[in-house]
Amino acid sequence: MASVFRARPHPGIFLLAFAMVFLTGIMTFPASARPVAPRVVPNTPEAGPYEVRSQTYDLGDTAFQPDGFPGKVELRGVVHAPRNVRGQRLPAVLFLHGRHEACGAADGETTYSQWPCRKPFTAIPSYRGYDYAGKLLASHGYVVISISANGISTADQADTTFGQMARGRLVQRHLNLWKQWTSRGDGPFGTEFQDAIDFQRIGTMGHSRGGEGVVSQWKINAAAGSPYGVRAVLTLAPTDFLRQVVTGVPMGVLLSMCDADQPDLQGVHYYDDGSYAERGDPAPKYQVAIAGANHYFFNTTWSPDSGEPGAMDDWDHAVKMGGKGGACAPGSGERLTQGQQQAVAAVYITSFFRLTLGGERRLAGLWEGRDALPSSAPFAKVSTTYHAPDRPGKRLDIDRLRADYDLRRNATGGRVMLKGFSYPGFCGGALHAKRCLGGDYATEPYRLEPHGYMQILDKEPPGTNLLQLRWDRPGAFLQNELSEGSRDVTPYRNLTFRSVVDFSDPRNTGATRLPMRVVLADSKGRQASVRTTDYGQDPTVPDLLATVTDPKSHSTLPIRRLLLSQVRIPVQAFRSIDLGDIRSVTLVCDGTDRGAVDITDLSFSG
Repeated sequence: MASVFRARPHPGIFLLAFAMVFLTGIMTFPASARPVAPRVVPNTPEAGPYEVRSQTYDLGDTAFQPDGFPGKVELRGVVHAPRNVRGQRLPAVLFLHGRHEACGAADGETTYSQWPCRKPFTAIPSYRGYDYAGKLLASHGYVVISISANGISTADQADTTFGQMARGRLVQRHLNLWKQWTSRGDGPFGTEFQDAIDFQRIGTMGHSRGGEGVVSQWKINAAAGSPYGVRAVLTLAPTDFLRQVVTGVPMGVLLSMCDADQPDLQGVHYYDDGSYAERGDPAPKYQVAIAGANHYFFNTTWSPDSGEPGAMDDWDHAVKMGGKGGACAPGSGERLTQGQQQAVAAVYITSFFRLTLGGERRLAGLWEGRDALPSSAPFAKVSTTYHAPDRPGKRLDIDRLRADYDLRRNATGGRVMLKGFSYPGFCGGALHAKRCLGGDYATEPYRLEPHGYMQILDKEPPGTNLLQLRWDRPGAFLQNELSEGSRDVTPYRNLTFRSVVDFSDPRNTGATRLPMRVVLADSKGRQASVRTTDYGQDPTVPDLLATVTDPKSHSTLPIRRLLLSQVRIPVQAFRSIDLGDIRSVTLVCDGTDRGAVDITDLSFSG
């Protein structure tokens, strides 16, 4: 759970917070080529060949004192593993839940104010909320350990890092215990898990504050000389209070678009901050935004069907506080049910670790946005963003479009030309000199602009710059020349950039999408043009999530989030030109008479 303050807000305060979440003729270009073959849908994920056994262990409510943390915490967990694993050296994945009420009573009352729980309260088993994914992953040959962090949730407000370093140390402590148990053949399970785990193939998954917790563990482990080979980090609707940057390891972020517990979607910063943080970074970054998903339903214990104290539909609560209509409203037909959201989560959690730890490359298309969701979750609408490793043949950055100099010289050293745009410039990033949204949204920028600043700490670094392109006549274009040594694009699968339609700009009134064209030109002057529409890749207006009415002015504010989506155009769609000697890449805004779009991260990726 992402909330920083413990007290339940007054409805009026909640409503305010809820509202806050949310030169024609200069050049000629050829007609667009016909689309290439559609993407392939992978097989439905099914249980693997292993029979799974689930067992719990409990060393006590006050068995561990994290360094620098103001309280002792429990060492408790559940392990899902194939039967008869002794000596198999399997990869292991650790799950960590987020901040939730720690203690609950039979009448449904909950409390954060005590640990250990005292009668009539008992500990709420948040760590069991991911059993649906843990058991499925275990059936494919993984040891999955989900650990309890209730003791941290009760005291993290008194900690300067909001308990995030303590959560990381808790994960590291469990790894230490398992290393001891498996090497000696002792502990709660005797010799059952002796030599069963390959500690150089470790993955971590965290939800909400647990997401930031596993990022902290990655940093703690690295600082300790990497005694454990953490090879993959996955976060579900994570917090990012400390703005820690993950590099050198595959990093995935799942975002829930109907998230009312963490409406600023601050997890986008893991992708944004890590994209260019380390030159030559060999690891990919992934971001998947799940439409209709809320914060709590990833965890079955937190979901209403569990009957557990503190369980709720977080967006439903937000709607009751003033939100109306939209894709996130109950009964809209666009919300995911508890079962549906968990089905989607199971697909992504299990496939992520089977891809990154298990090397199952057939699952890569799901995470790179090339493949659709399988038949177990066809109802889900997702937006996938993929940042390939910084290696030749994997990614060729054309123009990062994040700073003023990117409008003069691009990442290849080539010249950049913009024509036909009204005052192109950046928003949302360094110094926050300019907000991305205008009009009625100008005073509610933060939660509706996920890539911008966050609201928890004043000392946080700025968000990510977005290039604002506005045109009032069709034909405006952004052209990037490619320098020598960067002109062979045959090793790459897609040309990509991230974009979002600015719903606050009057140029886009009534628009739902802004068709564009991408034009490649080779050394002989031949050009090939592809329409974004042909691949369902037009920059689009973000979904209407809800509307909020101001109680004083009675004006209505539609709630949308200015979240970038990735446009992907297959390189092989550009025909009858020499892809081994491309001299320029041009984005042409001629699908509408006028428009306003924000973009960043123009590249080729493998």
